[in-house]
Order: sequence, then C-alpha cells, then structure tokens
Amino acid sequence: IPSLFEGRLIPRSAFWYQVDDKFLMYMSANSSATCELAGNRLNANATQENPTNLFIQDHCNVGIFLENVNDISEASFFSECTFGTGSFGNGTGSWRWSGTDENGVEAEFFIGAGLEGNVLDFQQDDSRRAISIEVTEWAGNFPYSSLYNTSGAVGTGKGFIVAEECAALADTTYLSENAGN
Repeated sequence: IPSLFEGRLIPRSAFWYQVDDKFLMYMSANSSATCELAGNRLNANATQENPTNLFIQDHCNVGIFLENVNDISEASFFSECTFGTGSFGNGTGSWRWSGTDENGVEAEFFIGAGLEGNVLDFQQDDSRRAISIEVTEWAGNFPYSSLYNTSGAVGTGKGFIVAEECAALADTTYLSENAGN
C-alpha cells in the first residue's frame, strides 16, 4: 500500500473446495493453517475462532473465487493482510488484529478485493487443484482502524500453487447454498 504498508504474498498452505461449478481457494501465509480454520474464517454464520494460525505479520492471505470453473476469465480475488507489530485479540466479541510497536505505530488489518487480476492456469488432479494467478491492483479498507479508511494497493502477485481439498469451505459465504439469499 503505497506510502503506508508493505506486505508479502507468500502462501504456505492452501485449501480448495468446489460445489457444482463454483470454486473457492484460500491461500494462507501461515504454514500452521488448517482447513477447518480457513472454513471457519470465511463462514459468516460461524462463531469465529482465533485466526492467529492463518496469518503472519506483514503478509497477506488471498482467496480466489470462480463462479464457474469452466470460465476462469471471470475470477474474483480477495485479500486479508496483517500489518505492523500486533496480535489477534477478542476483547470486543470478534477477533481483531491490533497492537503498537516500540515507536508507537499501530498495527493495521487490511481487507481488499482484486481490481486487476487473472487466473492464468487451472488444473485438476484427483483431490488436488493447482492454480496460477496474477494480481496487480487491489482496493480495500482497514475495518478496525482509527487512522485509515480506504486504500488502493499495488504490486505484482504472480505464482502457481497446489491446494488440498477442504470440505469446511462448503459452508462459506462463497459456496453455501444460501449464499446470495
């Protein structure tokens, strides 16, 4: 995020699930991430669990949603980033990234949507899915910030990742039968 924060996109674990032709993949920067925790994070109706094992400071997690796996040109992308020295706490009834470093700089949490991006390749092999993406522009907000509202983010995010099947993603906002109702 120009002149504010710098985060890295380095997925160390990835999970996917498909319902009919709808496909969701969630990539986490934390190698300790689990399928169940990713599913819980993306399920708006669940009692949220501590998301610490999904995130790493100054890194972003990325999601890819395909409305139709047969048309990868219509992909949408979302990101969640933890910036600055912080940790997740549940003092307000929901898990929030917060903290302050030794210089008084507050930790910030960013949620973004991909504005410019493409799925370059999508492959299926038994229970594994591999996807190659390129996303160069994001827009989003800092939902818990007292300093920042919205922001654009730029950078080159390009890579190929193999993900494991994760049935816990079926109940997410993206794939649930009730999504959009």
